[in-house]
Amino acid sequence: MPESTSTSGCFFHRHTAIQKLRMSGKDCRDFLHRLSTNEILQLAPGQGCPTVLLSTRGRILDLTLALCDDEGLVLLGSEGSEFKIASHLDQYLFREEVTLEEMESTACVGLYGPLSPVLLARLCPGDWQSLELGHHHRATLAGVALTVAGAWPLEGAGFLLLCPAEAALSLEEVLLEQGAHSASSERIESSRIKALVPAAGKELTEAFNPWEISLDKAVHLDKGCYLGQEIVARLHTYRKVQRRLVGIEVVSGVTPAQGAALDKGAERVGEITSSTLGEGRVVALGVLKSGNCRAGEELEVTVAG
Repeated sequence: MPESTSTSGCFFHRHTAIQKLRMSGKDCRDFLHRLSTNEILQLAPGQGCPTVLLSTRGRILDLTLALCDDEGLVLLGSEGSEFKIASHLDQYLFREEVTLEEMESTACVGLYGPLSPVLLARLCPGDWQSLELGHHHRATLAGVALTVAGAWPLEGAGFLLLCPAEAALSLEEVLLEQGAHSASSERIESSRIKALVPAAGKELTEAFNPWEISLDKAVHLDKGCYLGQEIVARLHTYRKVQRRLVGIEVVSGVTPAQGAALDKGAERVGEITSSTLGEGRVVALGVLKSGNCRAGEELEVTVAG
């Protein structure tokens, strides 16, 4: 598949390192509700939401997207995560009627950019622009039956197309014919950082809690108990969140390593979590002390070399 670094209004990328897990059984929603941060019990078929799996210390294990359908739930993990979602959930299964199954025969193609809803509407009429994060519809695109889910928006909009693995290439060919471009991993990484979307092993680690990575939309404050809930709730109630995720432009042109220090004078105020060179400039994500999270704040960064 040819790749393009064009700044086209619509581009796609096959996500080969996303864990895809089918959860079925009458207790599956209640089970995930008790083990993650968002409201799962109230989801109806066609709806979904981001939800975080936490350690007992309230630290991030993985950020997932939970899709509710007539069979139960589909859980999509963060791309490249080494955290094993199925193994984690399985250790908390006792008498619940829940079945966990890896969806190895399902491919996931991301479709992004401001014109992606327009392209989808050409192939399958519908109001794709208003599809919320995690909400999803069954559709047929050029003969390929799939599920279209709202994803974290990159460059304005985002969708995940879940289809049979054997149909993924045909789907990508249709997207190319419709004017979309195949994006490299580097293009996706640059767009992710600009959109402040956290990634596995970078922002999504046990070094941080959900508030520090600005995952407010993935945390439901009134849902009751879940693993790690007491710590997460206390941080919010007593305003103890000391750090936040921010976007950074590195004017030196040198790409800093993950973990590079961010200093204000003699004080260390944060660290780099992700960085990349894109479109001639270095962009990064970092976690800063809350008092330094101001637009235009100038900091010094330690870079390699």
